[in-house]
Amino acid sequence: MVNFKLLISVFLLCFFEISIAQEKDEKQVFDEGSETMPIYKGCEILATMAERSQCTQNSIMEFLRENTANPKGIESSDFTNGSVTVYARLLVTEEGKVDSVEIVHATSLKKEFSDAAIATIRKLPVFTPGQQNGKPVSVQYTVPIRSPETPNPK
Repeated sequence: MVNFKLLISVFLLCFFEISIAQEKDEKQVFDEGSETMPIYKGCEILATMAERSQCTQNSIMEFLRENTANPKGIESSDFTNGSVTVYARLLVTEEGKVDSVEIVHATSLKKEFSDAAIATIRKLPVFTPGQQNGKPVSVQYTVPIRSPETPNPK
């Protein structure tokens, strides 16, 4: 249990990267420098921005953990060190919707793992959008999606 908490903490600190980018239509995409980060559904009731931010990060990771399944037909030999981790970049739009999901790194060459991660991310609920100068803005995140430890039964 301690190792699991440590692993999640490392992921949140190291890989819950928020980066600056430009959207195709040249609207600016913000990072942690935006005044208000996107808020996960249910986290907006918390008192402080720090609490809402932590709740959002925890809720995203919990959602991904609970909703990620291994692709069908995957064998034990497809796993590296017991699991596969896929790092995906996503955009939370000005409307709070998840958009522009792309894989930036995966510990498996099997495309099925990346496809499953993208499908899971696309199921995230609508967020309260981030804000800059009182206006909704798009915010980009990179998140780790870790596969379950064992392949699905056939």
